[in-house]
Amino acid sequence: MLQENPATRDVQPSNQRYRLAPVVRYSGGRDTVLLYSQFSGLVRTVPSNTAEKLLACTTFLTLDQHARNLQGRCNAALDVIRDELCSYVADGLFISESELLSEKSSGSNVVRSNDISSIGIPTRNRPELLLRATKSYLENLQQHQRRCRLVIADGSDENEARRETENRLSALPPDQKRSVYYAGLLQKQRYAELLVSAGIPQEVVTFALFGHPAISSTIGANRNAILLETVGELALSVDDDSLCRISAPLGESEQIRLAPDNDAVHVRFFPDRETLLASSVFVDESVLSAHERLLGRTLNELASAADENLKIDGACTHLLSSLQKGQATIIASYLGICGDAGMGSPLAFIMDSRAQRQKLFDSDSDFRCALSSREIILMARQPTISHAGPWLGNGLAADNRCLLPPFPPNLRGEDTVFGHLLSTCFSDSYFAHLPRTLLHDPPTQRSYPVKPAMGFSDVLAAFIGAVPAWHRGGSPDRVLRQLGTYLIEVSSPSQKAFDDELRKLVLRQVSFMLSMMERDASRYNGIAPLWATEMNNVRESLLRSVTDDQIVPAELLNLFPRPEAGALTRDLVAGFGKLLSWWPDMIQASRWLQSRDQRLAQPLSQIRHLEGNCNMAATVSVGDEFGG
Repeated sequence: MLQENPATRDVQPSNQRYRLAPVVRYSGGRDTVLLYSQFSGLVRTVPSNTAEKLLACTTFLTLDQHARNLQGRCNAALDVIRDELCSYVADGLFISESELLSEKSSGSNVVRSNDISSIGIPTRNRPELLLRATKSYLENLQQHQRRCRLVIADGSDENEARRETENRLSALPPDQKRSVYYAGLLQKQRYAELLVSAGIPQEVVTFALFGHPAISSTIGANRNAILLETVGELALSVDDDSLCRISAPLGESEQIRLAPDNDAVHVRFFPDRETLLASSVFVDESVLSAHERLLGRTLNELASAADENLKIDGACTHLLSSLQKGQATIIASYLGICGDAGMGSPLAFIMDSRAQRQKLFDSDSDFRCALSSREIILMARQPTISHAGPWLGNGLAADNRCLLPPFPPNLRGEDTVFGHLLSTCFSDSYFAHLPRTLLHDPPTQRSYPVKPAMGFSDVLAAFIGAVPAWHRGGSPDRVLRQLGTYLIEVSSPSQKAFDDELRKLVLRQVSFMLSMMERDASRYNGIAPLWATEMNNVRESLLRSVTDDQIVPAELLNLFPRPEAGALTRDLVAGFGKLLSWWPDMIQASRWLQSRDQRLAQPLSQIRHLEGNCNMAATVSVGDEFGG
């Protein structure tokens, strides 16, 4: 089965570890397979049965270990198998762990600072919670002697709510108030005028910063304001109902791990907040430090750094390819959750990785708790790099020195869409999941809805996932523009054409989920009756969702009649398409405005002054100079 090749025997160090390189498999005819190495560019012809065995060699082991594993499935001597493996190393079909880790970072040798300089807090109509959060993060910064400003993006609806927010913030002690910057309605209007003067269409700017006028939920618009304010920075975003209380796992490892998509974080469930807090291990450290260890760095930097320990055993082929090319960059880092889950459904947990499900199967009480209580601890057990979620807005730090996508301005799940955009459209950008959590502490204990339902973020995720692969190549600005064009095109025909396209995409997703559930049912039904019952309920809910006359996000159906909600869904998709198309220009305009000392957020001490000068933007001439 394997052909002896004496010339290659013992040419590799016995303690070196290898695995199959990222390969593309093609039929070679006559019971052979062509394996194309994406690392070396070489093609090797191997028998089909040999290819099947090699394709299982996806763990870093010594060649002797691989040979022993293969010997049980091959009718060949151990040294013959090892000789053949050595030839695969020479051809680039097998890659060495040490060679990957010794690759030096490509590009400029200039070392950039990885200090986070801003913490953004989106808020709306919650002045008491905002003040509590603001004090909490300012105290953490002072305690650990960190200079960092707080950027408050306020989407409050009424003048009275905005005034109360401003008054509460203005009552902060002078040494704390100096670090606070505020972006309320007047500041956003002023900056919107500047962007329009720079050539960005009025409707795009309005949608980005204020959202659709029919919908009051605008957390994504606030996050866009923070992105525009912090262009060129590393910035952290936290929720206004969070507290800067940081917890860590017991016995954490400092080793940096590259993880498969479904194994970045782990979750524990608690019946109430009191039990959760009693089980948490809180630590006294800067909220910025865990992010700054990884954010903005390349995997090659981490691999070559003397003080870092990078474990690549769990890396997928995509990660390995990026590592080999020297292009893998950590563009965002995430803290976990301690407290309210902040999610609309526990479905992601009960359909999670096999290890996570097994924990739920072991205890009926844990499973019932997972379904009924939103009190969780969710975090990585060690610093973990992946191109998968969960993507949580609370505790998200992003490298805004490079182009990032915008958030959908309206409705919930905007952070998940942001993660989908980064993962799908920015091929060599990765996420760091950190072994730390922030306390998510809303004033009342929340519960999940009775039945899971499709939200607007699910609609956008379906469209993003349907983007043809050829649309995803090239620079980030090109990818965003092409994705924007695609969303505009699918929204441009009639309402019926849009509804039909959406139904096809949702049917594809539901079909995939049902097939996964069917596969798991045959494996778990006998040992996990509670899980089987819940999966049957989910199945019925999914089937109902695709058999309605018109597929509409649940949160819009709660606000509008179905036809109006359907039309609004189409408008929101089209609006986000236009925003994606113009977003690179908005970022460029913001960079230019910064160079002219024109910012969106203003120091807290200047708020009263700006209220009397909200039209000052009209006197600033930028149209003739921007981009010149």
